Amino acid sequence: MLVDMFTPMRIVLLALLMAAPTLTVAARAAAQETEYDPQGRRIPPAAVPDGYVGADDAPPAATPPAATAPAAIPPAATPPSGIAPPGAPPADAIPPPPPAPDTPPSPYRVEADDTPRYPRAAPSEQLDDTTDAGVRLPSRISARLRALDRDYTALSMRGSNGLVDGILSIVTGGLSIALGAVLPDSANGFATYFYVFGAGNIAHGLVDLFITPDPVEPALIFAHMPMGTVDEVKARLRFGEQSLETLADRSRLGRILEGSLDIATGVAFIPFYLGPRDYAFTGDILDIVVMTAALIRVISGVATLIMRTDAERRWSAYATLRDDLRERHRQRSRVRADIGAAPLPGGGAVTLVGTF
Repeated sequence: MLVDMFTPMRIVLLALLMAAPTLTVAARAAAQETEYDPQGRRIPPAAVPDGYVGADDAPPAATPPAATAPAAIPPAATPPSGIAPPGAPPADAIPPPPPAPDTPPSPYRVEADDTPRYPRAAPSEQLDDTTDAGVRLPSRISARLRALDRDYTALSMRGSNGLVDGILSIVTGGLSIALGAVLPDSANGFATYFYVFGAGNIAHGLVDLFITPDPVEPALIFAHMPMGTVDEVKARLRFGEQSLETLADRSRLGRILEGSLDIATGVAFIPFYLGPRDYAFTGDILDIVVMTAALIRVISGVATLIMRTDAERRWSAYATLRDDLRERHRQRSRVRADIGAAPLPGGGAVTLVGTF
């Protein structure tokens, strides 16, 4: 049985061994049909000598026959018309591409480590104090205008909508008072907590509606004021300073009122909630919730009183910048005279230097 199985296998192997030289010759002939010389030109099969394996291997040099010196070198033949001379490119050759146009130098500087750097502005660009209408401004005025522009942009982006906040606070306070009114008589202490909480929220809403400023409107007005003349520039500067100062004052007043209301509401929780029970703290979950809310209110009020608003900080920084620029201008404009003496050969000299 085994002999019958292995006999066909031996026959197949023997046939493959016998066909191997034929397959090798066929593969070599196929390879010869696609051979290319080092210049990229295709080599016909008849021109591939024996022993030439591939385009990377140089074909073996054939032994040249005995060279016979010609009797005389014939003169160069003149090609007929229409035939390109030897060495000339063929007529259908693709012309080389035109040279690339000169690329303007990049405005970005490249250091030794190939890291791009942003271009540096020329001195005239760094000290550009001219408006769009051609009005020349002193550097101190342009610096103040730029500072006001940045302050209004930041305030308008971070400012909250006092109308929405005020309405939400008033609605929340009204719901708290209504919830305390519908509680049963046995929960008088807890009902009082809702009364105090609701009253505090309503007061917060009134402060947001009528005291806390909205910086968006003055920022829009300041951004669209013209600067075609010197008077218009002064008017824009005056409006920007007065509006920013008003924003800071109203923000300070609202901060003080809100902080005081938080502290008063948190402290009022204790007598209004524990008073009807003779200030007996039982330690149950309801007492813990009420006292925790009172403590949070007091801490929030103290933090509100301590931390200044963004409008206050920006007005303080701008006022410092304005006063510093005015002092520098005053020092430069001050008339000053300096008297000095200098030795000279055979005598001396008195110098008088005036600054104005």
